[in-house]
Amino acid sequence: LDAAVANGTAPPPPDGSLPCGWAAAQQLPCLSPIVYTWVGVVSSATLAGGTALYATYFQTWSYRSILATSQAALFLINLLDNVFVARLNLRFGVSDVAFIFGDEVLVGVLSRLQAMPFLIYAAKLCPPSVEASMFALFMGLSNFGSAAGQYVGSALLRFFGGVEAPAFERLGAYVFTRTLIGATPILLVPLLVPRGTPQSTAAAMGARISGDVELDKLKGGEDRQRLNSSEARPAAEASSEGDCERVERTV
Repeated sequence: LDAAVANGTAPPPPDGSLPCGWAAAQQLPCLSPIVYTWVGVVSSATLAGGTALYATYFQTWSYRSILATSQAALFLINLLDNVFVARLNLRFGVSDVAFIFGDEVLVGVLSRLQAMPFLIYAAKLCPPSVEASMFALFMGLSNFGSAAGQYVGSALLRFFGGVEAPAFERLGAYVFTRTLIGATPILLVPLLVPRGTPQSTAAAMGARISGDVELDKLKGGEDRQRLNSSEARPAAEASSEGDCERVERTV
């Protein structure tokens, strides 16, 4: 039964309780699928909290400050995963269920807080009539980043070795390394994130979109029309004077 529990193939007991004998003996967490389902529900609900937090406090912050602060907060929260792996939360009287719910709530809020500047900046840069293409490009890059992170994580698992069920011998080292890697985006913020705030215009942040180019073309066309009209006016006046002189000679 213990081996079946470790492999996730043991059926639940008739009374609905979980077969946690092996996990309890190893002092490992044992959470029901219902708990994981509610964790997902709560994580989705916190997205609205992240949007409200951004709209209330962060609209006047610069893009760089928002992303650097939220990524630093995510790094600190990910450090709590090491607490969970080491089972230190039980020493402080925090149950596994309460710990996981709190972690998911904070991560959900900060993830939405990170996404809002990207969405707003993309909307400011989007030229007219290509909104669908811009959204598809944004989602494609987001999915590419997620997939790349999964591949990097799989490579780390292979590098460490031993992070396998049921013992997970080197899980602590793996989680700590993953947490340190999560701090590297903070160093890239000054290089990859533009200046300005969400309230700034695209032109104020140094961007030049097609609408600005078309406006310059329109202004240039108007200037040429004025120039042509100013050049044509003396010629028309001279032509009219010549016609008057010919009429006088004929008379």
